Amino acid sequence: MKVYSGIYSNTKPVEIDIYPSKVYVASDIQEVTRKAEGIEENCYLYTLTEYDKDEYLVKTQADFATLQEELRAAKILLGVE
Repeated sequence: MKVYSGIYSNTKPVEIDIYPSKVYVASDIQEVTRKAEGIEENCYLYTLTEYDKDEYLVKTQADFATLQEELRAAKILLGVE
């Protein structure tokens, strides 16, 4: 995993961009105004995280397992399960 912070773009970044061997995840997306060569322009500032595809699949599976556990706990607290 590689993290690139402080990325600027004139177009809104795609949140998840999938390629044959890599997955790119844009996060902390903010619309900002910046001055470049004396000209103010509206653009997007964000963090880009690059994953190898297998690494992303493992991360996604772990995130899903965590969400399942949290859902199970919430159901128990609500008396639904």
